[in-house]
Amino acid sequence: MATAKQRVSSGRVFVNSYRLAHGKLHQKPWHRGTPDDHTPLLDAMVNKLKTTGFNNIQEFFDANKVTITAEYSKMYIRSGECNHCGKCCAGCGYHKDDRCIIYEERPQHCKEYPTGKHFENEMKDECGYIFTRTEYMPEIDLEWG
Repeated sequence: MATAKQRVSSGRVFVNSYRLAHGKLHQKPWHRGTPDDHTPLLDAMVNKLKTTGFNNIQEFFDANKVTITAEYSKMYIRSGECNHCGKCCAGCGYHKDDRCIIYEERPQHCKEYPTGKHFENEMKDECGYIFTRTEYMPEIDLEWG
């Protein structure tokens, strides 16, 4: 049985194939039937994703995000504590008045967030966490998407 990372890697191949075919489709001169031309491409991609255990494209992209987060968590050791600055949660629907309204029951990915990359790029000066880079090298492209 394939690991989650292997399934995501296979799914990325299928999505990349779709993107390539989609790009070629748009190189053709425009015609009224263009939307109908997309359906076979999308169906083929979804059918290929199903061979790796994904039921739909959203399920694949969710798994891809979880895999990327897991890879980042291997790349950094997090220490310190959340000082509730709110910077990492600003776009979340559960973040109200600079506080997480479900903090005690928040999902695991929130408990592991922020990842090191997000931290380095956006929050370093405000966050109560400290991230130390490990020697782990990711096995997948973390910028894919």
